[in-house]
Amino acid sequence: MTEKQENHTGEKRQQILRLQNMLAIALADGKITNEEIQYIINKARKAGFSTQDLQMLTNIPANLEPYIPATNKEKEEHIKDLMIIMAVDGTISSEEMGLCKFLAIKMGINPDIVDHFAAQFTKLKEQEEERRRIGFKIKGDRNEK
Repeated sequence: MTEKQENHTGEKRQQILRLQNMLAIALADGKITNEEIQYIINKARKAGFSTQDLQMLTNIPANLEPYIPATNKEKEEHIKDLMIIMAVDGTISSEEMGLCKFLAIKMGINPDIVDHFAAQFTKLKEQEEERRRIGFKIKGDRNEK
């Protein structure tokens, strides 16, 4: 195997491990939603994975060590992906939060960033719900006249 092929294989392995971290977050609450699956599949496709490659994701060993990226930039990108997968289905469970914070600590990232993200997410969801309620009231008022 050439050095280029070895690098490609190593990069692919790292991508699989990153995707498995995301899958672990998605499964942390005991269920995986269509939104979570779709997000992971989209990430895998962008990384150049085939349908056959995606089969490898489901073969997660019980004693899987979390993947920790090498560079700070990769760590920042990965924690963002993990936080997105945590929220992509519209809810953030305590199990997802706990695992995401654990992975942040393992990467040397302050876990408060996960709390901050969850708080911002919750605030945005509340604002969205409020806009919907107000929108329905206005719409309802117009219909009554």
